[in-house]
Amino acid sequence: MNRHPLRLTLLCPLLLAAVASAADTQPAPTTKPADKVITLTPEAAAELKEIIKLQKLNPAYLRVGVKADGKQFSYTLDLTETLPQPDDIQCEDHGIKILVDRKSAMYLKGTEIHFKNNPNARGFVFRNPNALEK
Repeated sequence: MNRHPLRLTLLCPLLLAAVASAADTQPAPTTKPADKVITLTPEAAAELKEIIKLQKLNPAYLRVGVKADGKQFSYTLDLTETLPQPDDIQCEDHGIKILVDRKSAMYLKGTEIHFKNNPNARGFVFRNPNALEK
C-alpha cells in the first residue's frame, strides 16, 4: 500500500524573534511534559486524527518545523511514520505525538496549532508568541 504523508508548508507573514536566553543555549530534554514546545487545539487534534485514520498511519507523528527562506520563515507540518531522531524534542497533546527538531524548537516554543474550518478559510493556523509583525 502506498502512503502519502501530509506535507504542508505554511508561509508565515511574520518574522520570528530569535530571543535566546542562557536556558535556550542548554540542551533541552528529549521530552518536555510540563513545558510543551507545541500545543494543539481540540480542533487541530481532531483534524489530524481524521487524516491519520484516512492515511492509515501507524505509528503516526506530527513533525513541526521552521524553514528559513531569505528574510522570511515558513512553518512546516509533516505527518509521518518515521521514528523520532536523536535530536528531536518529543511531546504529546490530545493523543497526537509531536516531534520538533531542536533548532526549530527555539522559534516554536509556546506555539499553539489551531485548525480553522469556516466558509472563508480552512486550514492549520499557527499562534506563535515569538512571532513579530513586520
